[in-house]
Amino acid sequence: MKELDPKTLEAAARALISTHETDGGVEVSLPVVYPSGQAVSVVVTMDRGGYVVHDASIGSMYLTSMGVKMTKRLREKLDRYARAYGCEFLSGRVSTTCTVDQVAVAMVLVANASRAIGDEGRVADELTAASFDKKVGDALREIVGQRLREREQIVGNSGKTYRIGHVVLDSSLSEPQIFVESIANESVVPQRVAEFFDLRDEYPSIAREAVYDDSRDWGAHHIVLIGKVSNPVPFATASNRFRALQAV
Repeated sequence: MKELDPKTLEAAARALISTHETDGGVEVSLPVVYPSGQAVSVVVTMDRGGYVVHDASIGSMYLTSMGVKMTKRLREKLDRYARAYGCEFLSGRVSTTCTVDQVAVAMVLVANASRAIGDEGRVADELTAASFDKKVGDALREIVGQRLREREQIVGNSGKTYRIGHVVLDSSLSEPQIFVESIANESVVPQRVAEFFDLRDEYPSIAREAVYDDSRDWGAHHIVLIGKVSNPVPFATASNRFRALQAV
C-alpha cells in the first residue's frame, strides 16, 4: 500500500470543486451533498462592490420536490438553520453577503446551510414512510390477525440480516408464509429490490409482496424493477390481495 501523500489528497479534494459562468453569476459546485447525493452548488455575484453568495433556492426546491409543504412554521425552522451558518433564508433562498476576502468561507457556509435545509426532506421522507408502513400493517393485521409479526429478523441468502416490516405466519404460527414490505416512495425501491432478491434465493417458497403507495405518481420502471423480485401491490387493492393470500 502506498503511503499517504498530502499533495495527492489535496489534488483529489480540489477536483471535487468546479466552476462555470452563467447568466446569473458564477456557479460553484462544492463537495457537499443533498440527501439525494446531488452536489450542492452556490452562485456568486457582485453587488455594490461586495459579493452575494446564494444557493439559487435549490435547497428549498429539493424539499418541495419531495412533497414537503412550505408552511410558516417550516420557513421559521429553515431560517434558523440558515442563521446557524451566518446566512439568511428569504423567499426560499439561502444567501449571505461578504467581501472578496470572505468569499471562499461564504461559499462553504451557504452550501452547508442549503444542505441542512435539504436534510429536512429526509426527515419528512422518513415520517411519510413510517406512516405508510403503519397503514400497511394495520390493513394486514385486520385480515390475518395473530398471524402477523412485525420487524422480524430474517437472514437472507447472502448472510445479511433484514428486519422485515411484516411477516405473515402459517396457520400453525410456526413458519413464515408471506414477507410484506411497504414502499412509500421511489427512494426505497433499490433497498427493497436488493432485500427481496436476497430473500428470494433463500426462501423461494415464501411469497414476497411489495405494497406501494399508489396515491403518488410512479415511474413505470420502478414497478417493473420491483416486479422482478416480488409481487407489486398498489395500496388501494392491498386488502383484497391479503385476503386472497390468506385463502391459499
